[in-house]
Amino acid sequence: MPDLQAALATLPLPTSTANDAELQTFAARLEEIARTYRDLGHEWNLSAEQVALLDKYLQANLLFVECLNLAYVPDRAAIENQILLPPP
Repeated sequence: MPDLQAALATLPLPTSTANDAELQTFAARLEEIARTYRDLGHEWNLSAEQVALLDKYLQANLLFVECLNLAYVPDRAAIENQILLPPP
């Protein structure tokens, strides 16, 4: 985490008057940091069937969270962490 924090600390934020090129440079650098430190931002190249399955999965998770919000459970955070977060 310190490396990620250091990388983000060195990333200059664009100003409200930044032009398109500056914004694109910022976005590219932020994407590079996300890929390097959090393994995010890769192109997935999913088929239409895979996209449909991912959509169903996300909709099921949304329904689960909505039900969980209505239910009384003694340790909601533990359930969310066990079900919704990726395995360690």
